[in-house]
Amino acid sequence: MVWGLTPDGFVAKTLEEIEAGMVAKQRDTIDPGIDTSQFGLVGQLNGIMASEIASVWELAEAVNDSQDPAKAAGAAQDALYALMGTPREDAQPSSVVCDNTLQPATTIAVGEAIASVAGNASARFANAEPMANLTAGVLVVQARFEALETGPVVANAGTLTVRETLIAGWDAVTNPLDAELGSNIESDAAYRNRAADEIAAQGGGTVDGIRANLLQLETVLAVGVIENVSMVTSVDGLPPKSFCAVVHSTPATPPGDDQAIADEIWRIKPAGIQAFGDTVVPVLDSEGFWHDVGFSRPTELAVYVALRITTNADYVGDTTLKTAIVASAETPGAAGYLDVGVDVYAGQYVTAAMAQRGVLNAEARVSLSSSDYALGEASLEISPLQTGTLDTSRISIVPIP
Repeated sequence: MVWGLTPDGFVAKTLEEIEAGMVAKQRDTIDPGIDTSQFGLVGQLNGIMASEIASVWELAEAVNDSQDPAKAAGAAQDALYALMGTPREDAQPSSVVCDNTLQPATTIAVGEAIASVAGNASARFANAEPMANLTAGVLVVQARFEALETGPVVANAGTLTVRETLIAGWDAVTNPLDAELGSNIESDAAYRNRAADEIAAQGGGTVDGIRANLLQLETVLAVGVIENVSMVTSVDGLPPKSFCAVVHSTPATPPGDDQAIADEIWRIKPAGIQAFGDTVVPVLDSEGFWHDVGFSRPTELAVYVALRITTNADYVGDTTLKTAIVASAETPGAAGYLDVGVDVYAGQYVTAAMAQRGVLNAEARVSLSSSDYALGEASLEISPLQTGTLDTSRISIVPIP
C-alpha cells in the first residue's frame, strides 16, 4: 500500500493502519511476543500515539484538498478562488422602489425614513437615496429602499406600508412591485458552481461566451445574444456581420449599468464585428480611441400565472409560494427562469410549485393579460427581443376543483 501524494491522488493512512504499522515494528525490533493488546500498557500507548499521528495525516489531506477547486471549502476556498480572480459574493440586502407621499417643503436624508412590512415588523427597510418635495403641493416621490438586514427579506407588492420613523411631512409609503430579494453570503457549493461558470465564460467572443460574461454582471438578470453572419441585413434588423446582446437588468438598475455592459461587450467581442443595438455607449480602448458599442434592452412582457393546487397541512402558504415562484423566474437555471427570447411555459411554474413544502399537486396557465385560469394558455411565444417579467401581484393561487 502506498500512502501520501500518489499519481492517483492523496491517500491518507487510517488510524487502524497506523496502529498496525507500529505493532509490526515493535514485534520486529523489540519482542515478537510483546503485549500490544488494548488492555496492555504498550497497546494503550500505541492508541494514544496513533491518534495523534492520524490527526497529522488528516491535516495533510486537508491541505492537499485545499488546492483542489472541487474540494476546497471555507477560507481555503476563498484563498484558492482569489487566485483565479473570483471572490466570494458577500451578503446583499433586499431592495425595492417605493412611492412616498411628501408634504410641501419636506426633505428626508438617506437612512432617515424607515418602513416595515405590514404584519412583519422585522422586515425593515430604509431609504437608500434622499427624498425631497420642493413644490407647493403634496407630491409622490419615488425612492429606492434597502432592507436593514442582509439576506432575502421579503416585501411583496403593496406590503411595505408601515412607517417606523414618524417624520413630519412623510405621510405614506408603499411599494408598487415586489422587493428584489437580497442574498446571504455565498455558500461553498454555490461559490464552486459560479467559479466554474466564470472559468468557462473566459471563452470570450462566441455567442455563449458573450452571454455567460454578461450574466456575471451584478445587475443583469437575463441575456440573449443574436447574430447575423450573412452579408445582408437580418429580419431582426441586424446589419451584416454583427451581433446584438439583448440585456435584461434588475428593476432597480443603478447608474452606470449601461456603461458596465458596454465595457464588458467591448472587452470580449470579436475584432471587426459590430456590437449592434438601440442603446449605444462610447467605450475608450487601451490605445485611447473611442468606439460606439451597442446593445439592446428587451421589451418587457408582464406575465400572469394562474395556479391551481392541492395541499396538505405542511403547506407553506400562498405568500411564500408566490415569492418562491418570482425568485425562480429571476434565477438562471431555475425551473421558472424567464430568459430573454425564450418562450414561457406553464409547466415551469408547476415544477416551481411542486418544489414547495406541502404542495401535493399543481396545474398552471400563463397569460399576458389575466391571472384567471380559464383565460390562460399552456405557453407564451417570446421573440428574441422580448422577455417575460413576473411579480407576485400577477400570480393567482386557488385550489384544484
